[in-house]
Amino acid sequence: MEHLQDLILKFGYIGIGATLLLETGFLIFFFLPGDTLLLAVGAIAYTGKLALGPAILSAFIGAVLGNAVGYWVGAKYGRAVFSNQNSRLFNPENIAKAEHFYNKYGAMAIMLSRFVPGVRAIVPTIAGMVRMNYGMFMLLNIASAALWTVSLPLLAYYVLPLTGLTEKEVEKYILVMVFLAFLIPLIPVGIRMLKPRKSIQEKV
Repeated sequence: MEHLQDLILKFGYIGIGATLLLETGFLIFFFLPGDTLLLAVGAIAYTGKLALGPAILSAFIGAVLGNAVGYWVGAKYGRAVFSNQNSRLFNPENIAKAEHFYNKYGAMAIMLSRFVPGVRAIVPTIAGMVRMNYGMFMLLNIASAALWTVSLPLLAYYVLPLTGLTEKEVEKYILVMVFLAFLIPLIPVGIRMLKPRKSIQEKV
């Protein structure tokens, strides 16, 4: 865990923004730990080694630019990928399905996807591919980025004082926060995986 803190302090505010830009703007970087980074930022700021305001601002800018890049990539290259009529996955029919989904649930998808690792890198790209209204997309992009990049650091920053931990103890407990950041998004997936098994057992 010390390595994460060292990396954040080494690359500073630019590194925070750049990480979120890469994670949310380019599918190949979907594995970058955005939630973990934001929680760690709040925890490190609590120790006084990082200024919370500039860190949140950098994260916000990176998150907004990342989604904007993802939208542009989807708008420019997305439809070309889904042009094979004979493909089961990359065919025009799936674009039509995606357009229908975004017409009904696009706003909710953009807002909620910020808090789901991996998904937040895909949603803006698909939004660009289906030509979601850009003005509406950017409004949702800014709102969701603000909610995500402000809530998680503040959660760590203001909850930690309530624990009465010392600075050194906080650094140790950052690991617990990181673990929870990875675990919580997996809970719905685990529930879905268990449901079919349960239903099969009941039938037997």
